[in-house]
Amino acid sequence: MNSIEAMYREIESQSSILTSLRLPRTEGVKDCIFVGNGDSFVAGLISSYVSGFRSLCLTPHDIIAHPQIAKGRHVFFVSVSGNTIANIRGASALKALHVPVTAITMNVNSLLAKECRDVIEIDVPRSPVVTSGTLTFTASAIICLSLISNITNTALIPKIYEKCKKNYQIYDDIAFNGKVHVVLGDDLLYPCAIYGKLKINEIFGFPSVAYSLDEFFHASLFGTRASDSILVLETKEIRQKRKKNTISELLSKIRLKNVSLSCGSKSVFETIFTSIFLQQLIFVNQARKMGIKECSFLKNKRYLSISSKMIYGPCYEH
Repeated sequence: MNSIEAMYREIESQSSILTSLRLPRTEGVKDCIFVGNGDSFVAGLISSYVSGFRSLCLTPHDIIAHPQIAKGRHVFFVSVSGNTIANIRGASALKALHVPVTAITMNVNSLLAKECRDVIEIDVPRSPVVTSGTLTFTASAIICLSLISNITNTALIPKIYEKCKKNYQIYDDIAFNGKVHVVLGDDLLYPCAIYGKLKINEIFGFPSVAYSLDEFFHASLFGTRASDSILVLETKEIRQKRKKNTISELLSKIRLKNVSLSCGSKSVFETIFTSIFLQQLIFVNQARKMGIKECSFLKNKRYLSISSKMIYGPCYEH
């Protein structure tokens, strides 16, 4: 099985697997910090936005450089593998300060888990081949959300996913090429935009950036070219508020190619997972249509080797 097919199967499996995801028993964690990189960072950042920044989201190096920020807080290290060097170093630094630390990981016997006081298992099936993160990401995001909020309702997942599966063809005209791809999103859709950027990098190997709308229009707009493609994540409320000047219309006036992705409006949970599922479906189906069999990050062996050594250590071989 190739990595694009494996990704497609993982995306399809979310509808059934996430509904039975084992969630931690908690009455709501206050004053906590989520720590991670890549998809794991995004999973924590979503919860940070949903909590109104009662929970923070930092990188491992933020914690290593400023461990005192964790005093009086509960820290959750989010890592699917549990073997990233920076997370292990960060957890070790906090352990020495007697800060309560929990690992959120698939590998309960990992080096990270051994450095933490508690472990929350990401209990989902492991893909038979290495691929771009989908199921592990959504599971991580749901676990993080369940720790800080009561909005988590996994029973809604099948309905949200089926709606996305019916609607993603609307965006079939999105063309992925070697030009820059910009993903925009405000508030809690900003972390989802970052997730989209990461998937474009991993699947297609194309340059991609993510911005909040304010940040984009302050400066980054002026570095955008007519050849770039812009994906705007919006809720129905945002679009209705801008009846005369939607983001899409403003961008079209200056001849910038863009597509507006409607991300629901019924609830925070629906908005988050509509944006995630739509992007997953758009990206994987466009890859299949383009005849792509393997994710770009797996084909670029030299880059992958450097990436793995930086993340897991010089002795790691993929």
